[in-house]
Amino acid sequence: MAARAGRRLAVYAWQAVRQQLSAAQRLGKIGQSAVQDLLHRLKPSVLAAVEASHSVPHDGDRWVLAWLDLAGMMHEHQFSRLFLS
Repeated sequence: MAARAGRRLAVYAWQAVRQQLSAAQRLGKIGQSAVQDLLHRLKPSVLAAVEASHSVPHDGDRWVLAWLDLAGMMHEHQFSRLFLS
């Protein structure tokens, strides 16, 4: 069960990195080849961050996730949008 949770955490972390790089690509700040190169080079760092997160106490930190989701939803109500999605 713990290994399964660790894999889910690694997938979540990986997706977070991919989303940030995807946003940079859509903004024209980085090219597709550079994104792929960065993803490859960041693999060890993402896995190390996931491993390090296992030693962090998680008391009372769950409220942050909802706040981040709500902040992300405000994107469509901004005066000017960054992406045309």
